Amino acid sequence: MQEILEERNFERALLYVDSLNRAYPNDPQLYFTEGWVYDMLGDSLRARASYTKSISIYDSLIAYKPSFDDMINRAVIVQILYGMEAYNQALDEMQSTFTT
Repeated sequence: MQEILEERNFERALLYVDSLNRAYPNDPQLYFTEGWVYDMLGDSLRARASYTKSISIYDSLIAYKPSFDDMINRAVIVQILYGMEAYNQALDEMQSTFTT
């Protein structure tokens, strides 16, 4: 996958991500990657849908077992979708989760 993305072969990357999403439907990083690829192709609607799916999966994972890594990854996607203020709010939520 890394090689495909380095070559900027986004159409091929989408085929690969689609196959991986079918094999690993609960992996939020795959939906993030799919969103990023759609962004690179200029398809903001599909990118937003993929990013939103990734956040949804992260929300489920975090609800089950809070993880710093998952929360950071989620915050980055929140920033992409909703901007810096939302990102900062996500970081504040992380802080309150890990200080209580």
